[in-house]
Amino acid sequence: MKLVLIFLLLVFSKITTGNNETNSILAIVNQNILTSQAIQSQLDQSKSLEDKIRIINDKINLILQQELIDSFGLNPSKDEVDRALKHVSIKNNMSLTELKEHPNFIYIENDVKKNLSIFNLKTFLTKDLNINVSQNDIKKSCQNHNSQVNKQIKIAEIIISHPPGFNSKVDNPEISSKKFLNKLSNHINKGASFISLAKLHSQDQSYIYGGVSDWKMINSELLKEIEKLNKNQVSNIYPKENGWAIAIKFDERIVNLELEECKKDIRATKAENYFVDYLNNYKNQANITIFREKL
Repeated sequence: MKLVLIFLLLVFSKITTGNNETNSILAIVNQNILTSQAIQSQLDQSKSLEDKIRIINDKINLILQQELIDSFGLNPSKDEVDRALKHVSIKNNMSLTELKEHPNFIYIENDVKKNLSIFNLKTFLTKDLNINVSQNDIKKSCQNHNSQVNKQIKIAEIIISHPPGFNSKVDNPEISSKKFLNKLSNHINKGASFISLAKLHSQDQSYIYGGVSDWKMINSELLKEIEKLNKNQVSNIYPKENGWAIAIKFDERIVNLELEECKKDIRATKAENYFVDYLNNYKNQANITIFREKL
């Protein structure tokens, strides 16, 4: 089951605020008040009452999700936020310091916190689901798969671009990263958990999952080398687009790729439907008042 999103693509654009001379109460959601100021820029661009109601309902859904996030204690930790911001800075070819100095940093940080919170909520609500893919599901959705089977592997990676203590003025990123990865590799060879170290140190988005990938076809020289590794054996250091990495072979299987992809889509759809149904049920039990006359 693949849960989509960890983050929305963050675009550094100027934030418009609209005309906020008045600030009306548009809705009350349980104990929360939704004011026009909170969504004024969106309301200004709406073309009809239907659009405005949709905008308000979208905001209400976010308020209710945040209620659940707070009630389950799923707000991201400072460490989670810092790691996500580091990932954003790397993806935008800038340092974390430069990102924090960006005039729109407060909006970027808030988006990161919101998306991490929703990701945590989806993961929490669906983590114990035992999603069954029945033969009827397969007959309905997977009728046209072929019978060819293939070997696949999952790998776990630790990817480093700027190791702890890195100083761009005096340190060489390749030398520093490789030195740090060698240190981690030695710890793993002595019994440390690769997954735990990936969650702690990897500077790629995959750190959230302990560096574990989706299933991969063995279609490159690198994957062929990793496929030959013994259990918990660490690979040599190799270059990545965003730094340098080490890996282990996490799992392997023989599969019918088209059939497995179809099953994966079925599970993802069922998990998403469960999440949406949960939110709808929660919304149906909430005390919500929308003041349409103020639109």
